[in-house]
Amino acid sequence: MSKFKIDRKQKKCLIFQTQSRIFCYNCFLCYYILLERSIIFWTAIIFSFANFFNGFFIKLVNRENCNFKLKDFFLVCEKRKA
Repeated sequence: MSKFKIDRKQKKCLIFQTQSRIFCYNCFLCYYILLERSIIFWTAIIFSFANFFNGFFIKLVNRENCNFKLKDFFLVCEKRKA
């Protein structure tokens, strides 16, 4: 099962977790993704190919306040302390 968590007041990251793989999106992407839950499935597939476009994806997602590290080809988020 996937777990979804978002804190709109403190603008923390949305965490999308499937098994041991964690995808973190900042609110810039969270609100768009949450418009429809079915989009999350396709978003996960798109981000799974981020190894082909890692430079672009890192810049796109890292525009907001999230630290991203590329591990294998999955994005792991470490939240910055405000």
